[in-house]
Amino acid sequence: GNDVTIGENTVIHYDGISWTLIYESGMSPNDGGIESNLAGDMISVQTFNTTPNEAWILANAYGVYHKMNTPGTDAELIPIPYNGHPLAKMRGNHPNDLIIAAHHSGMYHWNGNSIREYGLPGDVHIKGLAVKGNTIIAVGIDGNHVIAFRKLNY
Repeated sequence: GNDVTIGENTVIHYDGISWTLIYESGMSPNDGGIESNLAGDMISVQTFNTTPNEAWILANAYGVYHKMNTPGTDAELIPIPYNGHPLAKMRGNHPNDLIIAAHHSGMYHWNGNSIREYGLPGDVHIKGLAVKGNTIIAVGIDGNHVIAFRKLNY
């Protein structure tokens, strides 16, 4: 969760029985900077059945954090350099196949080794993202028009 009015973030995990607080703004960070500690506005999360004790958390302005489902700030940052596209949504098929959509028509793919950027036409403010196989559906607003991109090959 992210409360933009006060700049606070919370990450919780449900194991089927109970909720566990994994991260909350203000937790004491481990040694190291943003590369090894959760930071920034957390705006999207993705988990996979193949890796049930791990989460990928999208943090606006920094990139994607790989976080184990244990309390604390420790996480590995997969940086996405800021180039005018504020990060917005993240979905994927697998931990090594994540799609990150950004406002102003930015789109990124994490393949497990590197980030590749794809430009989309227009100046779209992303509102939704779905990924299944090689099909990506991104929905957003370009001025007063709703725009949908379908079947972006990557």
